[in-house]
Amino acid sequence: KLRNLDRASAVEISNALQLTVTGPELRLVLDAAERSDVIRQAVLAVYGVEEYTVPKDSVKVLDVAPGNPPQIPHADDTCNREFFVIVQLNSGQAPTECVPYRSDVEYPFDPP
Repeated sequence: KLRNLDRASAVEISNALQLTVTGPELRLVLDAAERSDVIRQAVLAVYGVEEYTVPKDSVKVLDVAPGNPPQIPHADDTCNREFFVIVQLNSGQAPTECVPYRSDVEYPFDPP
């Protein structure tokens, strides 16, 4: 269902389109996130608690055209203690890669 959302209200950010998920699709995402043992275990490992909430306005679809560099949600000055979850919506997409943060380099950088 997320793959078929109307892109008319999407906004351009960097090299992607960002769409805020609303309506019944939002409820599906929130329900899945609240039932997720993987998210619960990650929250416990990082923060030492099992309780978490997913802010309704934080559920986004990022649409990056093929051939463009990847785009991910990232922390800013007001959101610096958050997880983000990546779900591939199209079959055949390259898997997501995570690069550990390094304080000694300027971002973005190409990891070794």
